[in-house]
Amino acid sequence: HSDLKISRISLGCVTFGREIGREESFAIMDYALEKGMNYFDTAEAYGNGASEMIIGSWLKERNTRSKIYLGTKILPPYSPEKIIQSCENSLERMQISEIDLFQLHAFHETALNPKVLLAFDKLIKDGKVRYPGVSNFSQEQLTGFLKMQKELGLNQICSLQNNHNLAIQNLGTQTLEFCRQEGIGSISFSPLGAGFLTGKYKSSIPKGARFNLQPGHQGLYFNRDGAMALEKLEAASAETGISKVELALAWVLNNPDITTTLVGGRRISHIDQAFAARNVAYWK
Repeated sequence: HSDLKISRISLGCVTFGREIGREESFAIMDYALEKGMNYFDTAEAYGNGASEMIIGSWLKERNTRSKIYLGTKILPPYSPEKIIQSCENSLERMQISEIDLFQLHAFHETALNPKVLLAFDKLIKDGKVRYPGVSNFSQEQLTGFLKMQKELGLNQICSLQNNHNLAIQNLGTQTLEFCRQEGIGSISFSPLGAGFLTGKYKSSIPKGARFNLQPGHQGLYFNRDGAMALEKLEAASAETGISKVELALAWVLNNPDITTTLVGGRRISHIDQAFAARNVAYWK
């Protein structure tokens, strides 16, 4: 339900202002644009607004606003005032007049408050947001949310952004089929499981690694599913001679039912890896 024609590989900007500074972030955005990536995804939570500010200065310096679609997110709990204020703050930080995709960052019971939904919709009517979306919602939560939007006669969300990789599959076959039926685009993030699927964090986690920066990651991956996914990857890598990184990326990127996959990182080579992985046919 949107006219956004988004590239299959998009840029996740979570590292900007947190793990990498302005200069490296600019280089990554320049390169992403050069490679034809036209959707950049950020959030107010990334570096407490630093990611949005870096993107804003890049857009201004490079005069690239018309070349990309921008998505950002608001943290729960939600209230009508917070929805409006967060949007204003994001617009200001990114120095833009309209956000292409404004997403609720995670499900929270307040997301089903009719006043919150009306405020979310008002942003579209006021021309501050082109499309609404949600992130980190289960299919059940998404169903309830859509039902509420329909009952209130509001603009339907046009995207679901979830964690999806060999270890955690929050965009499973059923969810993707549901999205297709409802005309909702799917955005997958963390194709490498925040680095877990590279196999480099098996036992100890280096200081400064993403697992240390976001403690919640550890419980997500250091479990039976994570271990099985890693085993599967290691076997595939031994069999084909293709790196675990490329195989893990290929598993997500070559899923035709996923609209776009966010690829981020600290350096340009992380983008190159994703483009190389598109040619890996192992999982087909």
